[in-house]
Amino acid sequence: MRTFIRIEGLERIDERLRSGLIDGIPHFRAVDDDRGEPLTFGYINASWTLRADLTAQYVCRLLNHMDRHGHRVVYPKADASVKAQPFMSLSSGYVQRAQAHLPKQGSHAPWQVKSNYLYDLLTLRLARLEDGVITFEK
Repeated sequence: MRTFIRIEGLERIDERLRSGLIDGIPHFRAVDDDRGEPLTFGYINASWTLRADLTAQYVCRLLNHMDRHGHRVVYPKADASVKAQPFMSLSSGYVQRAQAHLPKQGSHAPWQVKSNYLYDLLTLRLARLEDGVITFEK
């Protein structure tokens, strides 16, 4: 199933993800339409919940930061140097057939999915939130 997003005033929406946030869309978390739950991608090479837990903790950290600083809007913004790439590099037939329907990742950090728990632990728990990629507005 392909999800289409329409927002008045936006002509083009990139699908690149940064910790569950979508490029250029304020306050948007991908949500599974059937269950109304946040759509979180786990690891394909380790326990799915390791990545899902880190993503949930990151979103809580982001919301707490917004509360502390009085921000009402937050969105990630990729610069022109970030090129869309497949989200998964698996060569399985079912993954290849679904590639057009899957979210994309970017060509370099922080838009890439490393599938490395230690890297994600450091970047999602300890990295600065106001890093020049995430835009906050009051």
